[in-house]
Amino acid sequence: MKKEQFKELRRSCRENILKMTSEAGSGHLAGPLGIVDILIYLYHEKMSENDDFILSCAHMVPALYSVLNSKNIISDAELLTLRKFKSRLQGHATKDVSLKIPTTGGSLGQGIGYASGMALSKRIKGNKTHTYCLISDGELNEGSSYEALLFINKFILSNLTVVVDYNNIQQTGFGEDIMPLPNLTRFFSSFNNFSVINCDGNSIESIEEAFLKLDKERPNIIICKTVGGKGLRMLENNQPYHSKVLTKDELNIIIGNEKEWTLN
Repeated sequence: MKKEQFKELRRSCRENILKMTSEAGSGHLAGPLGIVDILIYLYHEKMSENDDFILSCAHMVPALYSVLNSKNIISDAELLTLRKFKSRLQGHATKDVSLKIPTTGGSLGQGIGYASGMALSKRIKGNKTHTYCLISDGELNEGSSYEALLFINKFILSNLTVVVDYNNIQQTGFGEDIMPLPNLTRFFSSFNNFSVINCDGNSIESIEEAFLKLDKERPNIIICKTVGGKGLRMLENNQPYHSKVLTKDELNIIIGNEKEWTLN
C-alpha cells in the first residue's frame, strides 16, 4: 500500500468512527481509534478473500465497520445506523455472513477461543486459509484467554495469528491500575511453540514489518503497542473515552479542525 493511500484511509476511517458513534450517542471510541491502522493493513494488504478475521474485543467494532466501509462493503449511510434497532451494525460485533463477521462477540476472552477452534477445524478439513484474531490487553485478565493460548500452543496452530492491542485502557481505568499484566513478550515467549513479534500498532511501516516476520511453522503473536484515541489530541490516552463518545457539537468543532488531529 502506498504511504499516501494509507494516510488518507487512516484519517477517513477515524472520521467515520467519530461520526457513527456520535450519531448513535453511545459506544466505544478510544479502542476503535487505536486499532484502525491494524485493520486497514489486514483488510487492504494482508488477508486473502477467504481468510477469517475474529474481533475478540468486539466492543471495538466501529473500527471494523469503518474499514469495511473503505472496502465498499458498508455504505456511508449505513454507518450512521450504528446501534439502531434492526441495523446490521450493532454495538458489538455480531455474526453476519454478508459482512464476513464469523462470530458474535460480547464478553471479553471468548473470541480467541473461537479463533483457535476455527484454526484447528481448518487444519482437520484441509482448509489452507488463515485465521486472524485481534484481542485486547484487557482480555488477558480473563482465564478463558489463557485456556485458549494453551490450546493454540498444544496444537501448534500455525494457521492462526493473534494480534494483541496493547493500549492500557479499560472500562473503569488504566489497565496497569486495575490488573497489571506481566511483560507480554516474556509471557508469550514462555509458551514453547509461539513466535512473538512486537510492533507499533499505529505505524504502517512497523505493522507491515511485523507481518513480514510471521513464522509459517508456528502460531504467531503480534503485540501491537497502540494509543487509545489515536489521531485526536483531546482523545489520546484519555481513559473516559474508552466508552464515551463525542457530542454532535463536539464532533462538528473537532472533525474539521486540523489543530486537533495528530496524524502525520
